[in-house]
Parts: sequence; C-alpha cells; structure tokens
Amino acid sequence: MKKRLHALVLWTVWLASPPLPAQPSDASAHVYEGTQLRALRVDPAWIAIFPVGASGSPLFRIDDPAQPAGLRSPVYREADQAHSPARALPGGVIVALRSEDRAQPDRLFEALGLRARRSIDPTTGRWLVDSAPGADALSLARRLHESGRFESVAPNWWRERVRK
Repeated sequence: MKKRLHALVLWTVWLASPPLPAQPSDASAHVYEGTQLRALRVDPAWIAIFPVGASGSPLFRIDDPAQPAGLRSPVYREADQAHSPARALPGGVIVALRSEDRAQPDRLFEALGLRARRSIDPTTGRWLVDSAPGADALSLARRLHESGRFESVAPNWWRERVRK
C-alpha cells in the first residue's frame, strides 16, 4: 500500500511540475533579422552535425547512434510556428561593414576581438567572421548587432531545404 501511495505522490508531483526547458530561458533563442528580434525554439529531437569536408543534410535524431564526429549545433525552428524549416549554426557570423570601416576592416575586427574568416563581397563590405557553432554563433550575432558598429549582422545559418 505504501509503495502505491508513494508512486501516486511522485506521479502527482511530476504532473504538477512545469516542463523542463530544452535550453536555458535566456535570450539565447532569439535572433535579429533586420531590426526585428525574433524568437526561436530549440527542437529537442534533432541535432545538426557538420562533419568537416562532408556534404548532405547535417540533421540527425538526437538518439541516433550513427552520429558522426563534427561541429554540433542545436536545431532551431521559428518559435511561433508548429512546423517550420530547421535551421542550424555551423559557426560564423556575417557582418556588413559601415562605409567608414571598409577601407581598414582589420582595425575594426581587432578592436572587437574578431577574426575575419573571409571577405564575402568587398563592394558591400560583407565579411564572414569566426565563431563557435550553435548557441555561441547566435550569441555573437546578437552582441555584434547590439553594438551598433555594423550596417547589418546575421548568423551564418544552414537552412533545411523545403519543397514548395
């Protein structure tokens, strides 16, 4: 009888408990798209793994034993849509320099502690700067956007292809 009562109490406490978040409930699941701050959610069933030098879809079920080695990122989806395409962050942030910084981008990158990976478009001052994959890339993109030092900032998203 005591075992049943104990099990019933545990089950009741479990039902009354709020669900555990898939990630910390801070600003790490938000991204600026233009000037709008958009909410994202982490899909707890999936992980993106970007094997070095490989191609194809990086999506793997979280419980898949065949996960390869590689850069890992949570899989993000639009927070306000039940079925939205998957996004993941292999690393890197795309920045557009202001016109006054285009002549000497290294000076700005050094002042902000950034390492430029490569120039994307010299005429518009777009660069890919290094970051760790996943939430670190999202955090860096937000921080750079909020600094006001760039014309625009966007995470280097991998996006799931969706047939129309």
